[in-house]
Amino acid sequence: MVDVGPGRGFAINQAGGIVGEDAGLAVLYLSGQTRFLWGPGVATGVNNFNVVVGAAFSAHGGIQAGIWSEAEGYQDLNGLIDSASGWFLAAATGINDAGQIVGWGYSPERGFLQTPFRLDPIPEPSIWALLALGGGLLGIAWRRRPR
Repeated sequence: MVDVGPGRGFAINQAGGIVGEDAGLAVLYLSGQTRFLWGPGVATGVNNFNVVVGAAFSAHGGIQAGIWSEAEGYQDLNGLIDSASGWFLAAATGINDAGQIVGWGYSPERGFLQTPFRLDPIPEPSIWALLALGGGLLGIAWRRRPR
């Protein structure tokens, strides 16, 4: 057994990064260090890129799903979805290496019933451009091949 410090742990990745909470703050335990990610809140999922998901708590008792990465810091997941959907994402509980996130929230169709969700990342426009360029180059190479 390895003692990683105070608090609670909820998920682990292949590098041994553990997420949880310590004194009401979301944390990542990695390489013997405790990193406070956001607070008050709890971190409940981590992928192998050390991207962390969980929930942040407000002073008035509210909860919102969030995501943290080294590059972007903490972001409210509700700000990353279409506001016209009517969804409110309360907590993210897991994330895989493809960036898919699961959790629970509230949808307009179900009112105040907790409803599970899955978010799938949308590639940046630059990725689509690179894919199109790569496909075009493959097409040119295929047409120029010796017959």
